[in-house]
Amino acid sequence: MVLSAVDVQRKTFNTELRGYSVDEVDRFLEEISATLLTYEEHDLDSVTVLGPLDVQAKTFKTELRGYSVDEVDGFLDEVVVTLGLLATPSVKPVDDAVRSGSDEPVELRLLDVKQIRFSTRFRGYDTAEVDAFREKVRRTMFQYERRIARVDGRLRDAERRLRSLSEDE
Repeated sequence: MVLSAVDVQRKTFNTELRGYSVDEVDRFLEEISATLLTYEEHDLDSVTVLGPLDVQAKTFKTELRGYSVDEVDGFLDEVVVTLGLLATPSVKPVDDAVRSGSDEPVELRLLDVKQIRFSTRFRGYDTAEVDAFREKVRRTMFQYERRIARVDGRLRDAERRLRSLSEDE
């Protein structure tokens, strides 16, 4: 499932005798929510966003009566998948592929569409038209990436259940 900023804001965890620092986790969830909101509003130029590696590298202190370690880690795994779908850079820079006229396949991502810039020449393209088209592409890709992430989440859940069933045997 692709997470939204609201999903992160509403997320709750059980507490356990020895768990992650509640304050640290809550602050990090605020950062994640702000990042997802940035993607949702297509406003990637205005702020620095977290990437999947930032989430994977995050550590928390443990404390008495902290958040469940397993629950937090599981949720952060979902965040990593979501951010990976939203932020993974292209295999080959899209700007280079466009300028070279190459027919070589390029893995186009939402961030690429946001960041691409076209050069202009005398009597060049209509910038308003190109910008409107880029916005349509950006929105369409966002919807597709959310769908893909949902399917990916279902697949991971099914694989987990399958592993659990095979361990029970």
